[in-house]
Amino acid sequence: MFEWLKDLFESKKKPIPKKASAPQPCGHVKIDSRTHPLINISTKAFIAGEADDNLIKDQMVALSVTVDDSHGKFSFSTRCIIVNIDSNRRFTCAFSLLPPEIEQVLSQYAKNRATHEAKRAQEAKRAKALQAAQEAKGGKTAKRR
Repeated sequence: MFEWLKDLFESKKKPIPKKASAPQPCGHVKIDSRTHPLINISTKAFIAGEADDNLIKDQMVALSVTVDDSHGKFSFSTRCIIVNIDSNRRFTCAFSLLPPEIEQVLSQYAKNRATHEAKRAQEAKRAKALQAAQEAKGGKTAKRR
């Protein structure tokens, strides 16, 4: 008998906003036998996490990078300069001289990742529009009753 009342109040409930998730590691960086999660990488630099006290800004380090996710799987060794260490213990390194082959692999990886992110954003936009349309349709039917 009061089903319409229940529908009226349920349609006005706002969804609980999702917390922003931490970036998922796309691989790891190994510096001096210590492994750090790789957060993001480009042809010029990368961001990694969990810096320890041995890493200092403006320090030149030799390291090995391993990328292993759905967008690509490869590894290489190089030298880089630590550009920044933030309060969350994430550090940014700028590559010194990278061989052209590695730059090409990184460029292709970045394109694959960007394409995937664009598709995810488009799907999220469609899902949000569909949800809004369903809520609008649900709100109209509740008023007619």
